[in-house]
Amino acid sequence: MRPDPEDLAEDPTVFIPSPLVFGGMPHPRWWQFEEGATNFGAIDPSTSDIGKLLFLEHVLLYANDWYMFPYTVRAGSNALVRGLSVTNVFGERFWIQASGAKDTENWQGWGLFANSATDDILDNSDRHVTVLPTSPKIQDAQSREVQMFIRDEMANSVWAIEQHVRTVAGTVARGAELAMETRRYFTDRIGAPAVPPVATDAAYRYDLMTRVPEQWIPFVPVHKDGDNRLTKLQRAAMPRLIEGDPAPPERIRPRTQLIRKGLDQTPRELMFVENEEVPRAGVQVFDGFRRTRWYNGQTFIWRGVQKRTGRGEGSSGLAFDELVPKKVQKPVTDAPVPQVGHAPIEVTADPPPTIALAVHPDPVSGWNLEITSTGHVVTPDNASSAHVEGEGHMHLYLNGIKVTRIYERWFHLPALIPGKHDVTVELSSNTHAALAKDGVPIAASVEIDQQPVPPHMHPMGEEVVSDPGAPSVALMAHPDPASGFNLHMMVQNFTLSAEHAGGTHVPGEGHLHIYVNDVKAARVYGMWHYLPKLAGGTHTIKVALYTNDHRPYVKDGSPIESEVEVTVEDGGFAVGGGHVHP
Repeated sequence: MRPDPEDLAEDPTVFIPSPLVFGGMPHPRWWQFEEGATNFGAIDPSTSDIGKLLFLEHVLLYANDWYMFPYTVRAGSNALVRGLSVTNVFGERFWIQASGAKDTENWQGWGLFANSATDDILDNSDRHVTVLPTSPKIQDAQSREVQMFIRDEMANSVWAIEQHVRTVAGTVARGAELAMETRRYFTDRIGAPAVPPVATDAAYRYDLMTRVPEQWIPFVPVHKDGDNRLTKLQRAAMPRLIEGDPAPPERIRPRTQLIRKGLDQTPRELMFVENEEVPRAGVQVFDGFRRTRWYNGQTFIWRGVQKRTGRGEGSSGLAFDELVPKKVQKPVTDAPVPQVGHAPIEVTADPPPTIALAVHPDPVSGWNLEITSTGHVVTPDNASSAHVEGEGHMHLYLNGIKVTRIYERWFHLPALIPGKHDVTVELSSNTHAALAKDGVPIAASVEIDQQPVPPHMHPMGEEVVSDPGAPSVALMAHPDPASGFNLHMMVQNFTLSAEHAGGTHVPGEGHLHIYVNDVKAARVYGMWHYLPKLAGGTHTIKVALYTNDHRPYVKDGSPIESEVEVTVEDGGFAVGGGHVHP
C-alpha cells in the first residue's frame, strides 16, 4: 500500500491486522455464549426504516469482515489503496485488489462510506481515503444569525423563523423586534387612519387572510425537475399587507444571509432546500465566526454554520377565507408587550395546542417533571416579546402560585415541605399571557405527595476526563426584556440525561448545575433555563457539568464549567417600568 501521489515514495507497510470489535458484536464461532448487555436482536425496525435495516445487516452479518491496521496518514492528504498483499500461515502470498477496482464492475463498486467519483473519466468507485485537515479545538463566537426551521402541517409548508439578525450597524438584534419596527415604519408612513368597518348585527366577520409575522419566511413544496412525486422546498414570500395602503403589497424579504441566498444577485436566483433537511422536529441553524490554531501556530478565522435539532412542529396561524365569530377577539401578532397584567389569549389553531405532565420522583431529592406538548414551539429567544401564534414557553405553578418559567421538556423541582401539593404547567405566549381554548387555559396538573426527605450526601470524588473527546460547556446570559435572565448553555461531547439523574454513572452523560455567586440555584437538563431577577449589583453566574451520580467533571485539575458576570441595576433588572404578571 502506497500513498498517492507517487512522489511520496514509501516502502510498503507490513502489519498484522486486528479484527474490529464492538459491544454487542456477534461472536465469530458457533454456539458461543455472548454478553446480553447489548442486544441488537431486540431492535424492531419498520419496513421503511432504511437506516436501522442497514445498521442491523452490517452488525449482524458483516461485522466480522472488518479489520484494523496501523498506518499513519498526514492530515490534509488523499491516500489511494491500490491493493493488499496477504500472506497466510502456509507462506502463500495473494494480491488482493481494492473493491471496485475492476473496470467491469458497475454498481457493485458502490459503498456507503466510500467517496463518490464525479469525474466521468474515472470509474464510479473512488478508492481514495481522504483525511481532512480538521482541528480538535475550535473557538466559537456568539452567533451572528440564528434561524429556526419548523414544519407547519396546517399550512402545508416550512417556515424559516429569523430569531437573531445581523443589522447594518454590525450588531445582533432579535428578528421579532426588527419585524415589529419594520411594520410600524410602513404603518406610520401611510399616515391616514384606517377607515373603520361598517357596524352590522352579523354574528360573524369574514377574514380573507390572516397575517404572519414578518420574520417568518415560507418555504413551499414544489416538484423536483422531471419527477411528479418527489418534492423539495422552495423559498417563497408573504405579502406585506398594510391596512389603508393604496399601493400594491410588497413581498417580505428575509434579512439573514443564509435565507437571502440569491436575492442580492442579478438576476435573482431561487433557493431550494431538500425536504429531508427539515425533519418533523425542525432544525435550528447558527451562523457565526470560528477560530482555531493549526499545529504550526498559525491561526484561522472563518464563518461557520452549525445545525441542531429543533423543538418540534409549530403553527404560523396562516389561514384563508375564515368566518370568525365576533365574540372571539383574534390576537394581534405584533402588538407591543403589555406592561401590567395579561388577559388569556384564545388560540385559533385547529387542533389547538396540548400539554401533558408526568412527575417522576428523583432518586436523590425532589421531583423531575416531564412536559410534552404539541402544536407549541418553545422559543426562549422570543420570550417577553410580541405574541406569535404557535410560539411561547411554559409557566410552572405550585399550589396555584406561579413559581418560574420553563423552556425545556425536563425540569427539576426541589424537594417540598411534606404533604400534598398541586403542580400545574401552563402553556404561555411570548407575552406571558396564558394560552386558552374556549376561555379555559391550556394546562396540565398532577398532585404529588411529598414525604419527609432524609438527609443525603452526594458521592465524594470527581470524574476526571482528558482529551480526546473531553466534554465542554459554554454559558451566555441574555437579559430578559421583562425581568431576570435567560441562560443559554451549549455543551459538546456531552449528553444531558434527565432519565438517568441520580443513577449509575455513564461516561459523557449527566446534567448541569447552575450557581449564582457560588450558591447552587438549580439543576438543569436542557440548553435553556430562566433565572429570576437578581438584587442590584454585580453577580457571577456559573454552570458546571455533573455526572448522573452528581460528581463534577474535572479536566486538568479544574472543574469543567463556564461563568459570566452580570451587573443588575438597583431594584433588579427591568425594562419599560417593569413587568407584572396576573
